Amino acid sequence: MDSGEYICHAEDTESKRFQSGSLVLTAQGSPSLYSQSATAKEGGRAVLRCIATNFVRVSWRFQGRLLQSDFATKIIGPKATTLVIDPVSCYHSGTYECKATIDPSGVYMVNYTQLTVDCFLPNSSVR
Repeated sequence: MDSGEYICHAEDTESKRFQSGSLVLTAQGSPSLYSQSATAKEGGRAVLRCIATNFVRVSWRFQGRLLQSDFATKIIGPKATTLVIDPVSCYHSGTYECKATIDPSGVYMVNYTQLTVDCFLPNSSVR
């Protein structure tokens, strides 16, 4: 949003009436969103962070599903900006969506972060 003073002029050409008004917009800072990819070992811990400035709330999605805190997944931070997965399994590997929302307007930004999981391979020794 561009801050500054905006002036509107309206004129009725038949009655020669003229009306003027102004509006001053002050920017509160531009919204920004940043996330960083991570790598974790299976059975370990993964921490994904979504740095959102000038937003009210952050939500996380994985494979199209809205994430909520459960046994292995914790969403923490004052605005839900950190996703902790402990313990990590191979099923957690993939792309995570971080959506930062300004309430109540519904304006949002989306960023994607990649979690790579180093998975254990089954023992393939031949007997």
